[in-house]
Amino acid sequence: TAQMLAENSGLWSETEFRDLAYDLLGIEDYQFLANPETHGIQHIDCYAKLLSPAKVLIKEVPAWHPEYACVEALVAHFAALECSWGRPWEIVRVFCDSYSGDAVGAYTNSLILNRKVLVPLFNIAADQDALATYAAAMPGYEIIGFPWSSWYYYDALHCRTHEVVDIGMLHIRHQPRWGNEPAGSDYELTADLIPCSSASLIPDSLLLCYRVDGGSLITAPLLPAGGDQYTATIPAQPQGSEISYWLQAADSSGHSAWHPLVGAEDPHFFYAGVPQPPELAVQPALLSETLGSGFSTQVPLYIANSGGGALPWEIQIVPTPAVAGGSRDVSGSYLECTDSGFVPGTTLDWTFLVHNSSPDQEYLIDIYLLFPAGVTVNGSGPFVGGSGGDMASDGNTGEAITLHWHGETASGWGVIQDGESASAVVNVTIGAEVAGDLLLAYRLEGDVWGGNPHFVEGDFSLTNLGLPVSWLSVEPATGVVYGGQTDTVQVTFDAAGLSPDIYTCDLVVNGEQIVPVTLTVTSPAPAGLSIILLADSVLLSWEAVPGATGYQVYVADELYAPFAPAAGGTYDGTTWTAPLAGQQRFYRVTALLP
Repeated sequence: TAQMLAENSGLWSETEFRDLAYDLLGIEDYQFLANPETHGIQHIDCYAKLLSPAKVLIKEVPAWHPEYACVEALVAHFAALECSWGRPWEIVRVFCDSYSGDAVGAYTNSLILNRKVLVPLFNIAADQDALATYAAAMPGYEIIGFPWSSWYYYDALHCRTHEVVDIGMLHIRHQPRWGNEPAGSDYELTADLIPCSSASLIPDSLLLCYRVDGGSLITAPLLPAGGDQYTATIPAQPQGSEISYWLQAADSSGHSAWHPLVGAEDPHFFYAGVPQPPELAVQPALLSETLGSGFSTQVPLYIANSGGGALPWEIQIVPTPAVAGGSRDVSGSYLECTDSGFVPGTTLDWTFLVHNSSPDQEYLIDIYLLFPAGVTVNGSGPFVGGSGGDMASDGNTGEAITLHWHGETASGWGVIQDGESASAVVNVTIGAEVAGDLLLAYRLEGDVWGGNPHFVEGDFSLTNLGLPVSWLSVEPATGVVYGGQTDTVQVTFDAAGLSPDIYTCDLVVNGEQIVPVTLTVTSPAPAGLSIILLADSVLLSWEAVPGATGYQVYVADELYAPFAPAAGGTYDGTTWTAPLAGQQRFYRVTALLP
């Protein structure tokens, strides 16, 4: 910081110091930053930590803190600089909360030693967040916290410790590629490999390691190019490809080195041309299976990235909401909820819509709505929209109650005329214990102007979106797919314990693409099915299924062709006989239950 110049002004001027730094250390761009603290020792590691040649961790203090403006100004200063690799700094913030008044945790005052990071902790809640920040910013490193009551915000772990240089280290000096590189041409990489121990390099260990769009690992030898310099080449890649890479080497003294320092865990990367955004594609568009009760099967679901880069994906299995709407009678009037599903344990507003379809100009005057057990009504508004005025709620609250709305004109007629709709909002709490779907019943009453009927009764169901779908599973449920690649997900249908019926749900990928899923469960298949070929007929026999009222034989000409109910043939208990037909036939048998 500028404090260093001020304290040593009697020894050197700033120009003399810069010349000395260049002569002894080769530093061409020496940055002097404003003092970040109102008091203290003004060391850079009291507010910032250089994590790599391109990444810096800078502390973040609460907005009320007296150093807040100064620290944020330093962030802006760093944001305007280029690192020694010729690109903007990647700035990571670590929140340093107060442990005593203005004193905040000095999490930047850490020690990086080989592949370990030693972090001072201050016995406050922010400690764990600080460790998580380091872990996210430094993949491949072991993050170790050191709680102690005698650290200070201006004097912590790094101020009291220091690493010792390995004078026999193997050093890799390399200017990494970064950003957008031209597509259609090879990418030559050069590096200086410097064994400070003077030991010989091990040729087989000198490698360029890279992946294209997260694919398989590819290696190429680092070949000598004179002196300490070595080269390797990545072949030209398609437009938009993401290339990640690292260099590695070893010498006969037992030293190894990587560039960047942790190699595969946090590699360099660049793009061939302009990066293509990832684009999700899911096939097939729907899944449908038919199984006998107790059977299971697996089918593939393909998740592709038709764009570029990395595309994280996640699959959720969501129950299919019921179709909003109510039962209608001949008059056509109905009540419905604009929501089709719910999650137990939540409080929300339900909007109800009523429509008067009276064919003889009868107006609606009363609405009754019965809420089931597990639903608590907290409040309700009027039905608004009728040309005769609002229909007022009785204001009833509680669990499993009936709400009543009434509205009439000064002449005693209803307020929602034929052809009109009106809506009302009801605030409800769904009990966490609700285990199934909800059925709401209603009654709509007219003003007795027209002919019968003068009321309509109906009901509608709302789907419990919090219920697990027990008959479907996916493996894996999450992943990352790279540009031009496809992941395969195994979708398992399991009809164990399911009664014959049609079951539906949705597979939702990344919250955007929906794959409807249908499972049709048929009656259980009889065991012991056998086929006997007679002179001019075929005889099927099977074991009896308890409770079955009969059996159905299905037939197809190909194994994977659609099966259709067999036309003709003679059933006799647990056998079926039919004339031979065609070159080959495939049969299925199901039991018919009451």
